[in-house]
Amino acid sequence: MEKLKIPFCVASSSQPERIRISLELTGMLAAFEPNIFSATMVKNGKPAPDLFLHAARAMGVAPAKCLVIEDSPAGITAARAAGMAVFGYVGGSHIAPAGLADTIAALHPDRIFDDMHALPDLVSSLQTEKRAP
Repeated sequence: MEKLKIPFCVASSSQPERIRISLELTGMLAAFEPNIFSATMVKNGKPAPDLFLHAARAMGVAPAKCLVIEDSPAGITAARAAGMAVFGYVGGSHIAPAGLADTIAALHPDRIFDDMHALPDLVSSLQTEKRAP
């Protein structure tokens, strides 16, 4: 995360307590606080765009300037509905057992990747692409 030179947050369908526990277990809580958003903060959760639009507003970033990293079809649908770029992450342990890789690919995210270490380069490539005439 420290390689990303852009503001970032978590916008999850999970309960706030579960989000914080998960981030704490992975050693990432400090990197995200206070920018942690839960579907409990909006009227409609994913696949509605409400959560992502709420997070963008709170972060002071226009939706068109946002990038969502998603591992669920509902999240990809929500990001698209919010007018945001979206990368489909297929490296989670839940992806193969649930057969989600094909479903995610069928939604045509801007990129599909399976290694979080690749994220900074993928973000840079998207930024370069958007600057090109």
